[in-house]
Amino acid sequence: MTNRHTFYTIAQAATAIAALLCPDDASGRPDIEGRYRRALLAAMHAGKLVGQSRSDYLPIDPASPIAVVAFVVSVVRLNELNRWLADNGIPIQVDESARRGSRDPQRDNETQEKRRARLSARRDELKAAGVRNFNQVLANEECVTISRIQQILRGAANGAASPSPFPATRQVRIR
Repeated sequence: MTNRHTFYTIAQAATAIAALLCPDDASGRPDIEGRYRRALLAAMHAGKLVGQSRSDYLPIDPASPIAVVAFVVSVVRLNELNRWLADNGIPIQVDESARRGSRDPQRDNETQEKRRARLSARRDELKAAGVRNFNQVLANEECVTISRIQQILRGAANGAASPSPFPATRQVRIR
């Protein structure tokens, strides 16, 4: 049976690499994560790194017409990732401790309200600095999409989670 911990998504691999390259500089990690995500995807497209399907772990053929999409949601085996790092002269090796320690531990226990406040403050900071694509910068820093950032921040503007669009249901007996 395959050990799921020997596989990394592209995002997990990029985050682990950034954490190893910048262990003391959390502010520099989002930029490095983005560069390594692009580098890992480019290596998969060039056939220099084997991307595997998440569902059955079969290798994805770079020549396949669906490879562009498949690589984005693929996984890479840990030893394959380390081989690629060594082949490219990158002086780190990723292991399980890199995955577990790659995120900020304070963010792991962050409530929704604290996250909204933190993101709102960061957005205001980026706006004040004249950054035009502040939502994109936030999305890259949080490893989410722009629409997710907007959704989180809209929740802050509304003050609470939006009510369900469906009316309350009642139980129905089926005879």
